Amino acid sequence: MNETRSERWVAAAGFGMLAAAGAAVAFERGAGISANAPLEEVVDLFAHNRAALLTQSLLFVISIGFFVLFASGLRSFLLRVERGTGVLSTAAFGAAVTWGALSLVAQAVQVALAMTPADQLPQELVGAMSDLMFAVLTIGNVPLAVMLSAVAAVSLQAKAFPAWLGWLSAAAAAAHLIRVFGIVADSGPLAQGAWFTYVAYLLMVAWLLATTIVMVSRIGQRPVIGAETARPLTQGAPRG
Repeated sequence: MNETRSERWVAAAGFGMLAAAGAAVAFERGAGISANAPLEEVVDLFAHNRAALLTQSLLFVISIGFFVLFASGLRSFLLRVERGTGVLSTAAFGAAVTWGALSLVAQAVQVALAMTPADQLPQELVGAMSDLMFAVLTIGNVPLAVMLSAVAAVSLQAKAFPAWLGWLSAAAAAAHLIRVFGIVADSGPLAQGAWFTYVAYLLMVAWLLATTIVMVSRIGQRPVIGAETARPLTQGAPRG
């Protein structure tokens, strides 16, 4: 009983991530700045929004902690139904932790820029570090796509999650994989701050909310085994 309760609390960390990340968005100050914005505008952003940006980074760091907890619960949940060595479940967890690490690096860059006094913010350094933050966040779409693809595979093959959630996982994985091409996009829907960024973000929010709800509600129940993995519990004895 205590083990089930612990698993349910870990799974519910997905709600904690959504709450912390949602609060962090309220402190966003650079959403309107494009990838080609003048350096003076970027410097002004960090020079005059120090408190808001530091608060935002703190909330995002907290949300990442919740996400790592959620990812450990997700791995345990997937392992209950995946056959063999659990390679997909492990891949999902490893990719989630990798994304968390990259996100922490991006937040560290923002904290460093926000903590630097306004009169000590050279434009060249701000531009380079701002680009670094964008690059890290963009590259972070790769592990997210891996995690979501692994969840989709286990869901559609072994019925770890309902089929509709498996397809939502696949759609979110595709969106984040497409986002990676923002590395070479100077303009258009894949550029920094363009509309496709928000499509991928909303798909991820929908996936995390749905996955957390299903996990919390199903933990403690017997795992659902897919038809292709089902085996009869007993076999008739061979007749002599």
